[in-house]
Amino acid sequence: MTLRRRRLLPALFLSPLLAALPALAQQPGAISIEQPWARAAVQGGTGGVFLTIRNTGNTPPVS
Repeated sequence: MTLRRRRLLPALFLSPLLAALPALAQQPGAISIEQPWARAAVQGGTGGVFLTIRNTGNTPPVS
């Protein structure tokens, strides 16, 4: 198996799972998962990181 196939197989397996996660996490205080390959294609990004996870909801202030 070539190196390219070794990288492609996990990506094909994880793509549907990663694509479903943002829809599941759109609640206040939830996380947002960005796929760099989609960002690179749509917004002109480079896709230099594998995955970006950020908090999209309102987090309470730390006291």
